[in-house]
Amino acid sequence: IVAFLHADISSLSVGKAEKAPDGQKKLQEFRQFAETRMCKYWKTADELGSVVSRSIIRLIKDRPGVGWVRADTVTGENAILKLKNKIFKLEQKLGALRPTGLLKVTTSPYSEVDWSALFRSTKNLDLFFTYAQTWRKSHTGELDRIARTTGARIRLAVPDPEDGAVAAELAKRSACSESQLKERLYEAAVHLLNLACIPDTVAEIKVWFVPLCPQFSMYRFDQKGVLSLYSHRKVRRSVVTLVFESGTLLEYVSAEFESLIENGKAREVRLDDIPKAFQAATS
Repeated sequence: IVAFLHADISSLSVGKAEKAPDGQKKLQEFRQFAETRMCKYWKTADELGSVVSRSIIRLIKDRPGVGWVRADTVTGENAILKLKNKIFKLEQKLGALRPTGLLKVTTSPYSEVDWSALFRSTKNLDLFFTYAQTWRKSHTGELDRIARTTGARIRLAVPDPEDGAVAAELAKRSACSESQLKERLYEAAVHLLNLACIPDTVAEIKVWFVPLCPQFSMYRFDQKGVLSLYSHRKVRRSVVTLVFESGTLLEYVSAEFESLIENGKAREVRLDDIPKAFQAATS
């Protein structure tokens, strides 16, 4: 509230002043009340215009509020309704995705998935891939840390290198010979099994050979997971990768892994089960 009071009401002409005693009393009481607030005095019309304009500028600066907005900057009602409708539709889409636990979709899994964050607090790691040579070499340190963590567990399932049909199909996919493919599969198994041979390893480490060709790679880090789809094109392309936390996607990955290792044809292997030639090649 800003009051603008005449500086000398006694100087006002009779026609512009309060005549009745009761009215004069009320006017005086009102002036006294107004003077308890922000108050400016004036004598002439020019002074009144000047103090009003300066006071409003000062108020806008010292006490900005929703009222001090230019009319041409206010968003129109139609624009607000459009934004509300857009928000509502987005919330509907998010609501449909929320049960899946989906956090990210990318075609650049090496650069856009925060693997370090996934590894950071993980104690139980389940892996299923063809051989993931680049990925394993990139995360050797993190795998070593889990191996040295009390109560931790690492489980790996890879295609059975001794299954002729599987080896032939995967060799075709990887554009390599079957012997090269077998060596890569054994190398993946030995990499994990060698962790168990480190003197201060305390984690449980298990490896299975499964008689099938992966249609995707999956990595489960406790209550988070990553699922990378495979491409059937001969030219190497980036593949769609999903990152998720809890939800139906994690349930799917967990159930798939348990199904793989509980398959009657899956076989758990130890380092002694690996042919000596491949142990030497991967040591």
